[in-house]
Amino acid sequence: MVGVAPVCVRSEQRWPWLAAAGLTGVAVAVGLIQPRTLSALAPIVLIALLVAAHVADGNLFRWDSEPRARPVLGPLSTALLAFFAIAILSALWSPAPMVSLDKSLIGGSLAVLVIAGSWHAACSRPSDIVHLIRAIWIGFLIGAAYLALEILTRQSVSVAAVNLLGFREGQINPAKFMRWQDGRLVAIELAAMTRSMAAVVLLLAAALAAAVVTLRGTARIATVGALLILAMIAVHGSDSQTAKLALITGFAAGIMALLAARWTRRILAAVWVVACLAIVPLALGAHGYVSGTRSLDEALPGASPSVRLEILDAYAKKVLDRPMLGHGVNSAYVLGPKFDADIDNDGHRPKGGMRQHPHNVYMQVWFELGAIGALAFMACGLAILGAIGRLPNRVQPFACATFASVATVLAPSYGMWQYWFMSAIALSAFATTLVLTALAAIDERELSSSPAPS
Repeated sequence: MVGVAPVCVRSEQRWPWLAAAGLTGVAVAVGLIQPRTLSALAPIVLIALLVAAHVADGNLFRWDSEPRARPVLGPLSTALLAFFAIAILSALWSPAPMVSLDKSLIGGSLAVLVIAGSWHAACSRPSDIVHLIRAIWIGFLIGAAYLALEILTRQSVSVAAVNLLGFREGQINPAKFMRWQDGRLVAIELAAMTRSMAAVVLLLAAALAAAVVTLRGTARIATVGALLILAMIAVHGSDSQTAKLALITGFAAGIMALLAARWTRRILAAVWVVACLAIVPLALGAHGYVSGTRSLDEALPGASPSVRLEILDAYAKKVLDRPMLGHGVNSAYVLGPKFDADIDNDGHRPKGGMRQHPHNVYMQVWFELGAIGALAFMACGLAILGAIGRLPNRVQPFACATFASVATVLAPSYGMWQYWFMSAIALSAFATTLVLTALAAIDERELSSSPAPS
């Protein structure tokens, strides 16, 4: 990042940090309940942090005195710059250049805000950022409690609220998940909560770490237990197979990192490299191996694995048309339906087709940004793992859990350029960096205050 660390001007003003903390708690809670709102809430929170830091501490860009703590994001900043530079340039050959430019600039802006926010948080006093950290677990607790209640009551709270407010059929989205009778909403399918479950697993590790930082004794144990129980109730009771898998991989990575952090990072790095570089041949080979069988669909009901393999196979074949530079950011939304229409005109259509995106971010990177984009995307993940390796050992399990959960969510589901999805990952990255920076600082103070060995 920057060669000289900023030094904060001390101030007694605390209201800006309290205001930013309030926004953070609201964003986390509302973001879990209605993830599409993160498109606006995540940028607002990150900007609010920068404003709070400036108002409370004066001019943060002072280069005198002694250096203070700084986030370990240097290599990641470079990798992100390369990735989004390629994404922006892809507008030159995209079938929808303005859309490609819009998506790339928004994604890049979110990355800049996360890095800037993390940098400023790292140079601020712990007594300031503790308000933000506390807001993360409080917001998560509120949001997860609501989701768990909705799961246990089959969304009766939402149904009652919709009827109480007088909404009518067709006035609320997503309409396909709602069942109406005699002008009243009678049920909402669990599939309507799929995005919420993704937000839960993306933010869970940060919320747990935040509780560890800000609480002690019985309060810490009770809060951590409540966060885990509510998250598991919500995810387990949902229809989201992606969230369930991400919850398992996150737990597994966290526990492994407790036992052997270095080997956990190596395993995550190996899996990440394979996912980023080998997704095309893996998709082609997997489709040929299981084509025509029903074993996967029977083993994973509700996940539609055979359909997803059909989609991946269709995209993998189109990757070979432009393997180096791809078709341009968000081109899957333009070219996927077009290619499907061409197949329909020929009189045959596979059960998967191409749809509007490949339901796999690793494949989408290859299709839209080619091998060059895939290499840059891989570098981003490896840079994150490198930064995790420079953290104290007690911090790494939380970071590894978040990385594993995010990498898992990227694999089977969402289009990477959806605003809510980019914002959810940005909020997860910022929350995790903020909390782990504080945890690392606590660890350093404890080490510095311990007596020297005799």
